[in-house]
Amino acid sequence: MRKLALFFLVAFALPSFAATYGTIVIRDGDNHYADGDSDDFAEMANLGRQYAFFERDGVGYVIRDVDTLARIRKIVKPQADLGRQQAKLGSEQAALGAKQAALGVKQAALGMKQAATSNSVQARELADQQRDLSRQQQKLSEQQVPLGEQQRVLGEKQSDAAKASRRQLEKLFEDAIRNGLAKRR
Repeated sequence: MRKLALFFLVAFALPSFAATYGTIVIRDGDNHYADGDSDDFAEMANLGRQYAFFERDGVGYVIRDVDTLARIRKIVKPQADLGRQQAKLGSEQAALGAKQAALGVKQAALGMKQAATSNSVQARELADQQRDLSRQQQKLSEQQVPLGEQQRVLGEKQSDAAKASRRQLEKLFEDAIRNGLAKRR
């Protein structure tokens, strides 16, 4: 019976004592990692170029220890790598979108010419041009589909990486508090 009571204590009571983490901001020179309320980020400007800030149970802490910051860098690296991949895909999508927009402008101009012409020969020529532009637009749209799928997959990986990073960071932060490497702010 005592073992059962101890099990219930561990299983149900101890989780209620778990720390609650809020905002996390990591700055590594020009690189930033942030998770939390953006209202908190403005006050970080005076912390310098190399730090990790986090809130635990409403209390802010700062880590400046070089070795701990190196460990943090390793933890968030998979997310940063995925972010760069997403940015690259986003650039490709934007380039295709710009081409689609340019074609849309041409289609609109042709549409205005079509509406203004009463010449049947010219109307057929404009309609042919419009069909050609529509085919080009369709090809660009087809190119967007795999990029969108890749973006979706990367988004899922980013979400998984964020969860894993958060768990690892929280453990590291607990150790940093315990070891005196995290200073109250």
